[in-house]
Amino acid sequence: LPMVPAVMAAALLAGRPAILLSIILSISINLWLLRWDSLLDAVTNTILFAIIAWLIGEVCNRLALALRAETALTKNLAVRKTLLKAILKSVPVVTLDDRGMVQRVTLAAAEILGVSPEEALGRPFQDFVPEFDDVALLKAQEGGDGSALPPACWTARRPNGTSLPLTI
Repeated sequence: LPMVPAVMAAALLAGRPAILLSIILSISINLWLLRWDSLLDAVTNTILFAIIAWLIGEVCNRLALALRAETALTKNLAVRKTLLKAILKSVPVVTLDDRGMVQRVTLAAAEILGVSPEEALGRPFQDFVPEFDDVALLKAQEGGDGSALPPACWTARRPNGTSLPLTI
């Protein structure tokens, strides 16, 4: 049993061949250092140790593999998050809740609408685009009449009174 940490270390730092080697070395040292009452006792102890050590080694090996996969996924997610932030800095995006209220707005969208992002949050999108029909959009999303779908092009009005075309 004192040799189990060697098996665990081999499993965490290397692969199955290292686990097998550490089990063989552990059994060899165990058979060499300890006196056995009988050959049956030595064989039983050796088999039980090999089975338990292999199982512990497999668990540790799988934990190490899961940790490596998690690390790779974390790095991948960080890269994607950075990329998404870079895209959203330059692309005008406005997200609305089911009542047509502005939930999120990128800086590029806020500049087009002529307000700061903070000023746009929580306001009805119709404040900026009077032609926007959130009820028709909701009905169309729920599988209702496709003819109720709002137009894909609207005229937005900035707070200073200027207007501009918007498309989806």
